[in-house]
Amino acid sequence: MAAAQDVASSQAGAAEAAAQMAQEEDSDEESCGSMPELEPVTWSQAPCPPAGAPALSAVPAAGAFRVGLTVNGTCADLLAQRQVPVAVAAAFDVPEPDPVCDQQGREMCEPEELADIYEEEFGYPKWPEEMQDPDYFRREFAKMRTDPRYNKNLGRSMDDPEFWNEAARAPWAKVLLRKEQHWTDRRNVWLQQYNTVVRNNRRREELGELLEDCPGEVKRLVAPMLKYKVVEALLFSVSDEARELGTSFRELVAREETLQELRSARRRLDAGGEAEARRLQENLDDMMQRATQAIAEEKKRDEHARGRVLIDMHGLKMALDFGQKCKKDGLIVWQRGNAEEALGSWRQADETLRRFRAPARCINENNMIIELHSAILRNVAQAAIRLERWNEALDAADRAIELQQDDHKAWFRRACALEGLGDLEGARKCLAEVENAAVGRPDRDRIVHDCGQKRERLQAQQERHAADQQRMLQRGLSSGVFSSDRGRLASSAGAGAGAGAGA
Repeated sequence: MAAAQDVASSQAGAAEAAAQMAQEEDSDEESCGSMPELEPVTWSQAPCPPAGAPALSAVPAAGAFRVGLTVNGTCADLLAQRQVPVAVAAAFDVPEPDPVCDQQGREMCEPEELADIYEEEFGYPKWPEEMQDPDYFRREFAKMRTDPRYNKNLGRSMDDPEFWNEAARAPWAKVLLRKEQHWTDRRNVWLQQYNTVVRNNRRREELGELLEDCPGEVKRLVAPMLKYKVVEALLFSVSDEARELGTSFRELVAREETLQELRSARRRLDAGGEAEARRLQENLDDMMQRATQAIAEEKKRDEHARGRVLIDMHGLKMALDFGQKCKKDGLIVWQRGNAEEALGSWRQADETLRRFRAPARCINENNMIIELHSAILRNVAQAAIRLERWNEALDAADRAIELQQDDHKAWFRRACALEGLGDLEGARKCLAEVENAAVGRPDRDRIVHDCGQKRERLQAQQERHAADQQRMLQRGLSSGVFSSDRGRLASSAGAGAGAGAGA
């Protein structure tokens, strides 16, 4: 009886946890409010966790926090930081665990092994090679404690928002944030899959009840092939249509058109079996994918036509602050030579700023959004050019020009993108727009000089291309590629090869 009660209680607990996870997606406020209090980690000799308490998977690093939880009636301290490498543990000279812990428990909570599982099996971002060295974190934290040029947070209050922005710019902090984002993405995918399974199970139950009211002919036709997903999808579409039209499922499924589709599916499935079912499912998936893409494109067009969404002053301030943060993050890593990471930061700012605007009467605020967003788009174009992603660079430059027609930098980025795509004539037209936009500027002479140098490079590139084309043409003429005797020579060569094979 005790074992049965334990099993029942565990099943009830699992169901309650699953329901709570499903609700978290709908309410971020509830999720944040349900988090336990955070307390700073104190460095002391920690005893071996008691039986039944979860073991710590890593040793805390600087700035980690401890979360007090109760698991199966036992109080346990879990770290709010996951997947810290072994080098962090060595950097703090953490003492060995109590020898009374069994070997299997220590192997299960070994940070290096867990990191390998996370990275290889679950696709978490990997720690860079230099961070695997214990000396890396010793040097890193020593500089952070003593050098204000390296750690700009020395002497800065934790209440200052820039404190946390600066802390997130550390290389090892970015790795942790990417791991956390990967975990969040996996969790969201799992919740989406879970909700899909629950919804489909509910719809199957409803479909079974609806088929009970259908004529016997329909039941006999459908029953042998209900195990196939493609037939299930067809009946789901009939149910959705009945709900939209406000009519009964029994009436729609008995239509001649629906019956013909069901009979056709029955004939094909009876003849082809599982193989035919897979082919039908692949065709259906392909149709659904095309429909999904069409809907996404239409939604994008509607958003573009609708323009930016009106936002209040508080939301506008948050959007501008986030855009400035991402811009600064990108500039810092750009100066270090990391164009890929800089492009990622500027993309985040673009995704935020492109959606919002202030009320029409707030001219200064709207100008602030346009000015910041234009700078972000120019940076996106520049990073994409560095990485030779010409289409992305062209799109960013075009959107920057839409915001400010006289943006000479955006026109120059567009010229570079068109040059990368091979449109040299389009690049020349963009250079003319750059010179027009530079009229009246104090640095006009420098801009015109840069445009002249760019034109010379384009002209040299076009001449090289023409010379290559001429050499290829001459080589083709000399080898008889364009000769009238080419067909006769080819047929005679084929005949000779056939005779040699026959001999």
